[in-house]
Amino acid sequence: MRKRIKVLHLGYEYIDRYFSLQHECAKAYDLSDDFEVTEVYLFGEAPAGHSNLQSGKLVCYNFPKSQIRLIPFKPLKKLLKLCREREFDVLVCHRYKPAYVAGWLSKFYKFKKIITVFHGLGEFRRLSRGIFFKYFLPDAIKAGVSEAVRKDILENVPGAGDNDTITLYNAMDLEALRRNYRSRDAARAELGLPTDKFVFGSIGRLVAKKGYQNLIDAVSNIERDDFCVAIIGDGNYRGELERQIKRKNLEGRVMLCGWSDEAATYVKAFDTFILPSLSEGFGLVFIEAMAAGVPCIGTDSGGVREVLAGAGVVIPRDDVDAIEKALIDDLAKSDQEREEARQCHLQRVEMFSIDKLRAMYCKVAYLD
Repeated sequence: MRKRIKVLHLGYEYIDRYFSLQHECAKAYDLSDDFEVTEVYLFGEAPAGHSNLQSGKLVCYNFPKSQIRLIPFKPLKKLLKLCREREFDVLVCHRYKPAYVAGWLSKFYKFKKIITVFHGLGEFRRLSRGIFFKYFLPDAIKAGVSEAVRKDILENVPGAGDNDTITLYNAMDLEALRRNYRSRDAARAELGLPTDKFVFGSIGRLVAKKGYQNLIDAVSNIERDDFCVAIIGDGNYRGELERQIKRKNLEGRVMLCGWSDEAATYVKAFDTFILPSLSEGFGLVFIEAMAAGVPCIGTDSGGVREVLAGAGVVIPRDDVDAIEKALIDDLAKSDQEREEARQCHLQRVEMFSIDKLRAMYCKVAYLD
C-alpha cells in the first residue's frame, strides 16, 4: 500500500459558514485515498464541538494579528511543533499572510512541495512581497485562481515563470449550493424587495473597488421606475453609498440590504446579477448566481471575462455609460432571450464544479 502524502493546508481565517472555499480545497485531500490532510487556520475559532477539532484534523490557532508581522516567532514555534509531530510532506496555503508564514516556516522545516494560492489581483504590488517570495519561497508553486491572477503574479514576483506559476480555478459544490437557495418569493420577502419590479442584484463588500458608486450613477441616468437594484453586503464604503443614494433621490430604487453569511442563498431574488468591480481576481459570486440560472453582467476587471466566457455580458470597467447601456439592454430582452441566457449560464457554470477543483488540487500536490 502506497504511503499517503501528508498535507498541511494553511488558511488565513476560519469562518463558520455553509460554504468555505478554503475548506473545500482542503476537503479535496480528505476525500482522496492518497492524502492525509490537517486543516490549519492562523485566525478565527471553530465551534467547540466541531468533530474535526476533536480528531485533530482541524487546528485554529487564532493568533493575535500583531504576531504575524516581521518575524512571526510565536506562530512559527507552534506550527513547527505541529510539522515535526505530523511529518507533513506538502504545504498548501491561501493568500499572502499564510504564504508569508509559510516562507519563514520553510526555513526550519523541509517540505517536499509548497503550493501557494492567490485569489486577488495586486497581492504583489508591494515590491517587498515579491522580494520575500524570491528569497524565502523560490521553489514554491505559485497559483492564481484565474489566468488574470496568474499573469499578475508573473509580472510582480521576481523569478516567477511559466514552469512554477499555474492557474487553479475556483469552484463550488453546485448541488449543495442549489439545495440552499431560497425561492424567489421567499428571498424577496426577506430582503424587503418588491415583487412587481425587475431586480438587478449584487453581492459584495461595500468598498470602492467593487464599483457600486458607478452602478448608482448609472441607475440615476435611467428615467424609468419598473426596476430596482439590491446590494447584499457591508463595508467601510456604506456611508458614502448611502449619501450618494440620497443625493440622487434613489431611495427605493437602490437598496443596501446589509450583509448575510448566507448571501448566496438569496440570488433567486434577482432577475439579473451585476458586479461592477474595478478589480476582481475571479468573482466567486458569479458562480453562485449562474448556478441558479440568473444571467450575469460583469466588468472586464481581471478574471471576470474568464468566468463568464460565452455566457454573461462583460462590459468595460469603471464606465458608467457602459453600465447604463447594459442595464437598459437587459431590461429590453424578451422572455425567450432571457430563457436562452439562463440555459447558457447553467451550462457554463458546470465548468466550475467542485469535482474539477478537487481533481486539480490533488494533481498539483502529488510528489514527483
